[in-house]
Amino acid sequence: MTSSIMKFSTTCAAIAALTLGVAGASAQQFGSYSGTTSQGLPIAFEIVDDGFGGFAFANFSADFSATCVKTGAVVGSGIGIGFFNPFSGNKVEITFAGDTLYLPIKVKFKANGNATGDVSKDNPAYIDVNGNLNKVQNCGTGPLTFAASPVVAAESVRARLPVGTVTQTPR
Repeated sequence: MTSSIMKFSTTCAAIAALTLGVAGASAQQFGSYSGTTSQGLPIAFEIVDDGFGGFAFANFSADFSATCVKTGAVVGSGIGIGFFNPFSGNKVEITFAGDTLYLPIKVKFKANGNATGDVSKDNPAYIDVNGNLNKVQNCGTGPLTFAASPVVAAESVRARLPVGTVTQTPR
């Protein structure tokens, strides 16, 4: 009987060690991430606690240069979105689809804590802001890649956006 209890205890301890080891090994880290897109422009986001000890993707911001379909004009803008999307594993896929902005984001975290991903931006823009405001055209980036890494706490001074907040500033 003692031998059976000992085997059972040893087996439980081994399973617990394996489970804790796997659960504790996350590629992503809590905190701010900063990097650049394939356009060479800045991108940033945060990984925060989801309230249950897990991860949530939050506070996305990026700068983009988008080419407009009708005029060929290149317009620049900065975007900030107050996301709070819980996720598990080492991947995040989110799409922000608002009235005037479509922004799919895919992020994959590597074992070293760095992140890579894809993002593209499409939104309407006025052809002539001084003329007929009903004339709009789509301006988009096409697919972009990005790389980001965790920011040292002292460097992270970005203002937090409330969940659901979207800001867009022309460059």
